Amino acid sequence: MKLEEIVALTFERFKNDEIKRMVKEKRIEKEPKKENILKAQRILEECEKKKIKILTFMDKEYPVEFTIPYYPPLVLYYRGQPSVLKKRRKIAIIGTRKPTKYGRDVAYIFSKKLSLNGVVIVSGGARGIDTMAHKGAIDGTGETVCILGSGIDVPYPPENKRVFRQIEEKGILISEYPPGTKPFAYHFPMRNRLIASLSEGVVVVEAGEKSGTFITVKWALDIGRDIFAIPGDIFSKKSKGPNFLIREGARLISTPEELLYDMGIEILKEEKKEIELKGIEKEIYEFLKEKGRKSVDEIKSYVNKNTGEVLSALLNLEIKGIVRNEGFGIYSLK
Repeated sequence: MKLEEIVALTFERFKNDEIKRMVKEKRIEKEPKKENILKAQRILEECEKKKIKILTFMDKEYPVEFTIPYYPPLVLYYRGQPSVLKKRRKIAIIGTRKPTKYGRDVAYIFSKKLSLNGVVIVSGGARGIDTMAHKGAIDGTGETVCILGSGIDVPYPPENKRVFRQIEEKGILISEYPPGTKPFAYHFPMRNRLIASLSEGVVVVEAGEKSGTFITVKWALDIGRDIFAIPGDIFSKKSKGPNFLIREGARLISTPEELLYDMGIEILKEEKKEIELKGIEKEIYEFLKEKGRKSVDEIKSYVNKNTGEVLSALLNLEIKGIVRNEGFGIYSLK
C-alpha cells in the first residue's frame, strides 16, 4: 500500500479493536475513500515542504509499545532520530506547567542523570516540568522523545521552539496530528496515552490535585506501567499530586539512583571533579561541615530560606555526591 493510502486511513472510521488488530498484525482492514486520498496527498506535500517525515504502523521503526494503547496511531509525523523510539529503556517524566524551583531542579537533575545512564526521557514538551525534563536529557546524551498535541510545524508552547530544535538533533519530536494542526485542548489527553505507552514507567514530579498529569497516570495504570512519585513539601499545592500518589501506592523515589536501581540499571561511575559551591549550597555545606548531621528544619533555619529552596539545594548537593540523605529529613556530608 502506498504511503498516501496509509495516511488516508487516518481519516477513516475504525473501532478500537479494528485499529489495534491492524497495527498489531500490520495489515489493512479496508481501502480508503478517494476524498481521503486527496487529503493525504495534500498532507504529504506539506510534509515535504516543511521537512517533516512520516512513520507508519507498517514500518519496522514503528514502536511496538504503540500497539498497546487505546486507538494506536496509524501514522506518526516526526522530526529527528526515529532510532530513539526503539531504545529499550524509556521513562516518562511529567508534572505541572507551573512548578516551583524545587520541581524544576528535580525534573532537570533526574532527567540528566537518567539520560547519562542510558535511559531515554519521554515527555510532552509542555511548559514547566516537561520542558525541564527535556532540557535535562539534552544536557545528558540528548536522547529524548517529545510527543506533541499539535502538528510538528505548530510548536506549542511557542517559547519552546529552541528546545524543540535541540531535541531534533539527538532525540525526536513526534505527533499523530498532521502539519498545521493547532494545539486543541482535547488533543492532550489523547497525546498522554502515547507518553504512557512508550515508557516503562511514569515519574510524577509536581502536580496539583486536579492536574492533567493524572490523565497520563491513569493511562499508565490501565496498561500496567509503573508509577513513581517525587515527595514534596506538604504545604505546597504543587506537591499534593505526587504525595497523594505515594499514599495510594506509587513508588516513592528521592534520588535518580533509586529509580535506576528499581529499573535494574547499573549506575555508571562518574569521574570525581572538584566542585565549586556557591550561594545556598555553599552555606549548607559549611553548616553541615561544622555541625554534622542536621534536619531540614535546622538547615532551613540556618540559611534562612524557604523549604522549597532548601530541598532543591539539598537535592543538588546529593546529586553532586556531597551530602547524604539519611532518611526522616536528616542530612550529613558524605
